[in-house]
Amino acid sequence: MLIRIDLVFSYWIFAWYIAYMVGFTRYNPKWALILGILENLGMFIGLMVFGASVYSIALFLAINMVIKGLPLYTIYRTKASIKDIYAMFVLFGIYAIWVYANHGTIMEYLDKTFYSILHEKNETPAMWAIAKLRSLFND
Repeated sequence: MLIRIDLVFSYWIFAWYIAYMVGFTRYNPKWALILGILENLGMFIGLMVFGASVYSIALFLAINMVIKGLPLYTIYRTKASIKDIYAMFVLFGIYAIWVYANHGTIMEYLDKTFYSILHEKNETPAMWAIAKLRSLFND
């Protein structure tokens, strides 16, 4: 079953980055991006340990380079303050409430994401979209 985009915190961070870049918010998402990359490093190691395909791992890395790596690169030299870290915790709290209100848990969605990538199910938003695009060109 497709994991909705609003239930994946990485896309919340990416939306925050876009809002920051266009001047909609003054809170810098730098630390959220760094922590997101660290979480992805853990997931990457897990995918390697549990034998995910090279394709799945490469796609996982490519997607996260676009939604976290490149954004971090563009703001890496910006100053981040303690207010930005507080904003990150507030955003994560809102996300946790949103997930709970949608009858889930954060761990449940982390597990679903990991399982989907590990078994090439293409149930995460970006992987699903890429699989659909590939099928258009392969048919």
